[in-house]
Amino acid sequence: MGKCTKEDRGAHCDPTTGVRGRTGGYDCFALLDSWDSLEGPEREAERPRTMTYVRKGKALHAQQKRMRPSRDFLWVEVNGIQILNIYRQPGTRDMIELTKALEYPDGTVIGGDFNAKHELLEPGVTTSDQGALLAEWPAMSGMEFTGAPGVPTHLAGHMIDLTFSNIQFADSIVAAELNSGSDHETQITTISNNR
Repeated sequence: MGKCTKEDRGAHCDPTTGVRGRTGGYDCFALLDSWDSLEGPEREAERPRTMTYVRKGKALHAQQKRMRPSRDFLWVEVNGIQILNIYRQPGTRDMIELTKALEYPDGTVIGGDFNAKHELLEPGVTTSDQGALLAEWPAMSGMEFTGAPGVPTHLAGHMIDLTFSNIQFADSIVAAELNSGSDHETQITTISNNR
């Protein structure tokens, strides 16, 4: 689970909840406008796997960009900052290929559950699950990994939830105290207001 924040923790990216309607002080963005199945495999097959919540008020202006129908990819612009939220199902390549193919404007943050492992991000791990493809991408795109290598983001002890940015001094930390009930740790990405 990732949490992307700007201006007093105003924008929140959550790739795993599948919850809608209980957003309180947040506007909820999902690429799918509705998912109606309430139980079982039907619900799992249709619900979005990426959602972004943006705090109401706080002088935050959010607009969703609808690029392509996918429940695994969401792009929201918040006050000129591009926030991309990605879920990559294990064993698939399409989200990594999409991540590599896009051109990112200045002021972009990309975060999500990539389900990929690479020794540059998690020292000592065997590179697997398209980790090599993902690891070569930041240098080619001008993006930088914002987390601390080797800090687990999943309860199984691996680092599969990753955040990248081309915003100078963007920084991501694991915030275990913000436990969401998921098997993924919540992360907070801090972005300078002086970009």
